[in-house]
Amino acid sequence: MGSRPQKLKVGVFSYDVDYDDHLGSLGAAGITNSDNLLISIDPNNHNDVVRETLLHEVFHAWWDQTSLRVSLPSKEPDSQGELLIQTISPLLFAFIRENREV
Repeated sequence: MGSRPQKLKVGVFSYDVDYDDHLGSLGAAGITNSDNLLISIDPNNHNDVVRETLLHEVFHAWWDQTSLRVSLPSKEPDSQGELLIQTISPLLFAFIRENREV
């Protein structure tokens, strides 16, 4: 990711991406608000952390567009959905980063 995107098409919706310097003080690297189609990211981290956080938040946006939001909620830090996203997101990020030809 050379530049940081301001908008992303995620599933059937277009999300605005906001880079919020105050998220770190809240203890969050990123937040997804699917009701307002907004992903907020702390820009003060290393570029790879920002990129992986963005992918993590995209997973939340996808999640919210499916029945998983009911069967495996992902909003609470220790919820099963959040734990799955925390597991899958960095693995997918590393795969994409290391295998650009795929």
